[in-house]
Parts: sequence; C-alpha cells; structure tokens
Amino acid sequence: MVIKGKRVSATRRYFGAVKYPVQWKMERLVKPFRTTSFHRTLTDYFDALYKSKLFVSRLVEPRPTQKGLLKYPPLREVLVIPQSIIIESITITDE
Repeated sequence: MVIKGKRVSATRRYFGAVKYPVQWKMERLVKPFRTTSFHRTLTDYFDALYKSKLFVSRLVEPRPTQKGLLKYPPLREVLVIPQSIIIESITITDE
C-alpha cells in the first residue's frame, strides 16, 4: 500500500486502522478513477461480526490463478500478503 507517497508493507503496519487511496488505471477503463481503501485487522472484522450476532462459518483468502499471474505479474505481491478476504457468516439466534 502507498501512504503519503511512500510504499508501506501491511505487515509493518498491521495493527491499527489505515485509510489509503487506490488509483484505478486499467487499460479497459474509459477514465481512471480513485477509491478509498481501509486496512483492518482480523480482530476488527471478527469483533464487528460478533457484536452483530454473526458467527463466521467460513473464511477464504483468495489467491490469483497461475493464468492471472502470467497476465498481471504485479499480482505476485498478493502471494505474500492476501489482498482481500471473504467471510461467510450466519446469524446467531437467541433461544
């Protein structure tokens, strides 16, 4: 991730919430655009789910395919640190 013009590894700033801009400049886009991304710890996510009475039934850390790595070599970075997670949860009911 890049914060204030400097590249920072998520492992160096894992604890603590970090907000940073993401610039999208893909060839297929008609016009580049910017979004905001937020880094959170797994504890942050699990606490929020728990407070909402949600139980995690599955967690996935997607990895790029070999085909994707060949087409987009910069994706190799996410083989070291996951870029995203998928959390499946179910509602906990009080009986």
